Amino acid sequence: MSGEINHAVNGAGTDAEARPQTLDAWFLDLLACPACPQHLPLHLVPLGEDGKTLNCQCGRYAFPVRDGLPILLVEEAALINPDATPDAVTAHPAES
Repeated sequence: MSGEINHAVNGAGTDAEARPQTLDAWFLDLLACPACPQHLPLHLVPLGEDGKTLNCQCGRYAFPVRDGLPILLVEEAALINPDATPDAVTAHPAES
């Protein structure tokens, strides 16, 4: 019995590890940069073969996506442009 529980808990026999989750457009629309005071939108950017990041609209931060999950921790973000200023960007230019 405990072998069956371990099997179910550990996910053995599933292909979940082979296929990372995809990020749907509606979900991406909900995400905002946790580092910017304006909470600017994040944009999915492909990296290499299977890698992706979520880049802040101001161009300052890139947040990793691991196994299909966005990691929105400022400590995990890459600083891609230290000179970018979130204050110079409007959150929703289409609404202006």
